[in-house]
Amino acid sequence: MDKSAEQDKALAAKQSAVEVSVEISKQDASFHFPSVDELKGKWKEHVGAAKIVWGKLTDDELLRAEGEAQKLIGLIQQRYAITHEEAERQVKHFLDKLK
Repeated sequence: MDKSAEQDKALAAKQSAVEVSVEISKQDASFHFPSVDELKGKWKEHVGAAKIVWGKLTDDELLRAEGEAQKLIGLIQQRYAITHEEAERQVKHFLDKLK
């Protein structure tokens, strides 16, 4: 293989790696919490799983959250004395498992 062909092959590999990296970034950036309606519809089914994950929260608190991510984040942040970002990460991880 001549030098020009090797350079073309190397350039194509770099472009492919960049495209994969951009796609992964888009997937991360495109994450959205499920809509309130999506969660409310099935929330009662998931309260037990949430109770296992966040045992310091009462059933009443979890039911009142109605699956709304922001309410859940606030409860977790307060009860566990963690940052908003950490509570948000935990809720995102939990909701990802429910999908």
